[in-house]
Amino acid sequence: MFMSGRVPSHRAAEEEVLILGIMSTIYILLGPPAAGKTSFSTTLASHLSAPVVSFDSVAGTVSTGGSDLSYRQTRAVGEATVRALILSGTSTVVVEDTFHLRSLRKSFVRSLPPGTNVKWVHFVGEIAVLLERNRKRVTDVSEESLRKVFNLFQPPGSEMKGEGVPVFERGNVVHMKEGMSAEDVVRKGCFWSKEDAPPLPPLSQQPPQDVFDLTLRKLVSLSVSKDVSRAKHANDVRKSVLKLRKEDKSISTEYVEADAIRMWEDAKGDDVTTEYAELSQSSSTQRPDLPEEPPSPPSDPNAFTPQETAAIISNLRTFGFASSPSDLTSLILAKGGKSHKDWEHTIACGEKMMECLGGMESVKKVFERTVVDGRWEQAASSRPSSPNKPWVVLVTGLNGIRKSTSLDQPWIQDALAEALPTFTGDKSTLPCSKNSFFRQLDYMMCAVAADRFKNIYAIPDVETYSSEKAKIFSRYRMVSEMLGAGLLLEAKKVGMNVMLETSGRDVAMYKYVDILFPDDSYNKLVINFEINDIKYAEKSVDLRMEREMNLGREVLEKGGSLADITKVNLGGPYGSAVLAGVKQDSERVWKEVTEGRAGDVGKGWYLASIRIEGNEDGAWTASGGKTKHNFVR
Repeated sequence: MFMSGRVPSHRAAEEEVLILGIMSTIYILLGPPAAGKTSFSTTLASHLSAPVVSFDSVAGTVSTGGSDLSYRQTRAVGEATVRALILSGTSTVVVEDTFHLRSLRKSFVRSLPPGTNVKWVHFVGEIAVLLERNRKRVTDVSEESLRKVFNLFQPPGSEMKGEGVPVFERGNVVHMKEGMSAEDVVRKGCFWSKEDAPPLPPLSQQPPQDVFDLTLRKLVSLSVSKDVSRAKHANDVRKSVLKLRKEDKSISTEYVEADAIRMWEDAKGDDVTTEYAELSQSSSTQRPDLPEEPPSPPSDPNAFTPQETAAIISNLRTFGFASSPSDLTSLILAKGGKSHKDWEHTIACGEKMMECLGGMESVKKVFERTVVDGRWEQAASSRPSSPNKPWVVLVTGLNGIRKSTSLDQPWIQDALAEALPTFTGDKSTLPCSKNSFFRQLDYMMCAVAADRFKNIYAIPDVETYSSEKAKIFSRYRMVSEMLGAGLLLEAKKVGMNVMLETSGRDVAMYKYVDILFPDDSYNKLVINFEINDIKYAEKSVDLRMEREMNLGREVLEKGGSLADITKVNLGGPYGSAVLAGVKQDSERVWKEVTEGRAGDVGKGWYLASIRIEGNEDGAWTASGGKTKHNFVR
């Protein structure tokens, strides 16, 4: 039985979910290439009925509509995948990677949810055996790369320790000899004596204290090479680390140099291993325990963190997402923080997202409200027959004026026929909610960010609630737009009518429709809604927000699930405080489009305007011309 709670994060001010009841166990397999990790991981996973996360496999799936992800991003994908599996309740996970750097192992362990039980198996072997094994397998690991990793490998040590960080169990060393099978290792329980491991290459005969001090002096030189004014501070750090060395009993006498780097990083907060490797080409030690990582490109401040991505995967797992999360994790980490208005890119990501989610049948299950309330099945069965082209409809206008409600009214086709004097066809073929798939972004948003929505329903006032909701919409916009694009691509395949909603503050959505739906296969229609007085819209959105907040609190008080949370949302994030600006922008854009002053935007489209008349007693009307229609419930 699982119980969910909140615990302080050791990495940030945020709280993280801790799954209590059955503690997850991670088996980390580390060691140089060709040491037997892959065959062992497959066998171990079979014995444990556990998924395997191979960082090498992750690296092979991170290309999405462009160049491969960077080395650091690839590692972030692996970390987020493991975290997502743990948060989704997976009891055992097998992780395979070289993990040749202490800094990599340290980062990975810290990324795990608190309370994770971590076990490790260190694979070793003589270099001659590893090279021979590498030649016999299908691999892209060169002999040079294998030798480099072997020579620079830093054995597991005390870097695994720390507050809130699981401590590695000791003594799990596998010496993969010729003729040994993965079954042999698993059968013996993965615990091998250290005596069975091969001897390590000898280090310099210099006294450890001298090697330690020499390493620190090189680090000082590296630290101040670009700024001499930092020399005093760096030297102070060196002296303090020297003092700590005398007190730190965990320092290895065999790997003094690596321990010096570890303590320097802990004291100064710098990750200097890559730069130090370049500085130490002439090091007096025969085996410098120093890594050589590819340079990291400038980080994208908007990119999703592994923790955010893991939360998304966990949300979708709740709704029935059953596919492997690694590809979806890669996609979100790489693209989730990008601008959705690069439409060609968003559409390409949408196609990829549908694949990651397991296809349309899986999407119907995971995003049930989006599909059911959007009337996907009705739209599919009502798709126009030849020679009639299907419709793509852009619904624009101020929030809170019953745009979506109008599309479901029995009079909507009459109103459209009156608003479209150039349309000469049968008005029963005009689009409405009963014969179209209505792609509503807020429904998708509620599933993707369900955990975030759950946290805002306790907010007491509408203005703050609206502001926090807007932040969620802004943060998860690209992820939701990717799904939206994927759904529209699926709809286009079968030729169904589709509808999209926007406030119309700019022409971006017009361009989106033009890119996605060619003129020769779709009729394009924009319906602009306007209202007689903004006060009705302001009152409407605030009442809707209050109702939404009350519904959310009721769900939480009753112990509702995340699935229940997704049904609470009633609309977009705009509150009354921002509607005046939205109205001004929307009216300006509509005027530019109808007057032909928006470039190619809107050319070849049907343009319809529907006027909403608000009323204090709630008896609102709508008209596409002279005829006024009453709203019916």
